[in-house]
Amino acid sequence: MITLRIRLNPGSSRALCWRDMQHGIVCAVREEPIDGKANKALIVLLSDLLGIPKSSIDMVSGFTTRYKAVVIATSRSKESIEEQLCGGADATV
Repeated sequence: MITLRIRLNPGSSRALCWRDMQHGIVCAVREEPIDGKANKALIVLLSDLLGIPKSSIDMVSGFTTRYKAVVIATSRSKESIEEQLCGGADATV
């Protein structure tokens, strides 16, 4: 199991993840942060990008803030997961 710290940007025009120098992993989802919709969208996005079931991903903190802690049940390394999520791209913004 690994824990990722993720900054979530809800209400985006696209759903994607990238690595940011200031915030680490940043993910954007289209859903607004109403009734947990953005949190659910984050789990779906991570599941799709990593090719793992949604049941393997659990949000453990940050339910009402932009900064999330997500636990992923996997035997892969944290670096491998981050590389797959962010595609090796570093944003300087």
